[in-house]
Amino acid sequence: MHYKTEYVTQYKYLTFMAMLSITMMIISMMFTYRVIQLGPFMAPGGVFIFALTYTVADIITEVYGLRMVTQVILSTFFLHHCFQSIMLLPHSVTYTTKCTLLRRLQCCFFS
Repeated sequence: MHYKTEYVTQYKYLTFMAMLSITMMIISMMFTYRVIQLGPFMAPGGVFIFALTYTVADIITEVYGLRMVTQVILSTFFLHHCFQSIMLLPHSVTYTTKCTLLRRLQCCFFS
């Protein structure tokens, strides 16, 4: 009697690396218009974090392959658009904290 064995590939750190990549991409988009001064130099805040997203994508490519990094990048784009859509939802006029937050985020994303 022959039993067919199926090997399921388990990725130990892929979920963590994908979440890290998505989080860094969204944070870098939020801090794109915030200027940071380091000594005499001034640079957009998202530059430092955005560079790290390429490093994480390269690590995912080297360890898990091109197919997995493609799925992570497409998921990042989808979740970034979901985040922008949530920020555009109508809000209550009486809730001033949310209004202030939305004003700040709209300044970051849509100016």
